[in-house]
Amino acid sequence: MRRLGSVGFAWLIALLLLATPLMTAAPISVSAQTEEATPVVEEQPTVDEATPDVSPSPEATEPTVDLPTAEASPVDGTPIAEPTEDATATPEATATEAPDFNSAAVLTDIQITLKCTTSPETVRVTNTGAENIDLTKLGTFKDIIAGEPFTISRTLKPGTTAMFQSGAGAKYGTVLTQSYLFTNSAYDSEGVQIETSVGTAVKMCDPKPLPPPPPLGKLSDLKVTLSCTTDPESIRVTNNGAGWITLKGIATYIDPTADEPFAIMPRRVLKPGQTAIYQSGTGAKYGTILTKDFIFTNSAYEKDGVRISTDVGKLYKACPAKPVPPERWVEVNLSAQYLTAWVGNTKVNGTLVSTGRPGFDTPTGTFYILYRYRYDTMAGCIQGECYYVPDVPWTQYFTNYGHALHGTYWHNNFGQTMSHGCVNLPLWFAEWLWNWATYGTRIWIHY
Repeated sequence: MRRLGSVGFAWLIALLLLATPLMTAAPISVSAQTEEATPVVEEQPTVDEATPDVSPSPEATEPTVDLPTAEASPVDGTPIAEPTEDATATPEATATEAPDFNSAAVLTDIQITLKCTTSPETVRVTNTGAENIDLTKLGTFKDIIAGEPFTISRTLKPGTTAMFQSGAGAKYGTVLTQSYLFTNSAYDSEGVQIETSVGTAVKMCDPKPLPPPPPLGKLSDLKVTLSCTTDPESIRVTNNGAGWITLKGIATYIDPTADEPFAIMPRRVLKPGQTAIYQSGTGAKYGTILTKDFIFTNSAYEKDGVRISTDVGKLYKACPAKPVPPERWVEVNLSAQYLTAWVGNTKVNGTLVSTGRPGFDTPTGTFYILYRYRYDTMAGCIQGECYYVPDVPWTQYFTNYGHALHGTYWHNNFGQTMSHGCVNLPLWFAEWLWNWATYGTRIWIHY
């Protein structure tokens, strides 16, 4: 019993010695966590792993214990490794270069808007990117003035705009000069070049404005003249209006050829007063030759014609109608006492006549032959004078009051007024006129 008590006492002393470091270390660890809130270090080996086994050897009469050394961690008893040169060296703080705000900016982030012909002239520069851009200088291309390029030293933050003005009315933004910078007559050969931290930005002025579009003509402004039966056949189109008209195509009415409608390529623009000529047929050599074939059907006359397509509609024009023989007509000149037979404007025959004497004047004006008699007996009383003339030859009445052209066998005094209002003719001419004229022949009587 005594021996056992001695051994149990020794075990008690050993346990107390082992527990002492653990009991003293726990409060320190808690304090460190609460006061400094140091980061949690990686898990270190426990005391059991770091210290030799303290179990009593069966041969030992007294237990021995290896106590922690001075190099043991004051927190958990973990041995502190021998510091090396790398472990003990404190990393020096290296100087970090200031971030380059323009490193991600590009020239396309710069948007320039110009007003080159206003007063004042205006240059607006906008940063559409996400980084700062420095503007340093601004100049133009034409007629450089003193002071160009202008130093502007402006930093544009993302989404901001800088405005620069020049000219007599300049007063907003940055006024570069009271002189005008831009040469208006140069249009898009003039502009600005702005030096920036991302390169030189260039913007040209607006190009010379195009003239206003010409006014559109009307279909009624076109005059079309056709020669349908000639060689060559001809189509003349004239613009008599004040607008422009574009011709697109031409086709005929009767028996169109395989190539119809003829496309007018390139499109023909008729300005005011201009004429376009189109020809067809074997003799075609002027204007625009549509084809060497004939396109009009001559026997159709006015039933044939052209359809002309334009940008203001379709125009139709018929060929000339079937020609009518020239008119046969009679002229009686009372002053000259002379009758002329005409075909159109061509004189075909004539003779001296005798017309109404004073008081029995032959009427003047335009008349037409109403009645015709190979022989006719004339009798009656006019203004107290009575007459009876049988078998008057080649009689052609032109009024309902007895006025007629007729042959005269009872006198030969032609060139003098002799009748009661009729037109007395020599017998030979009266017969010729009877055969030449007909019902409806026009008679013009005048002084």
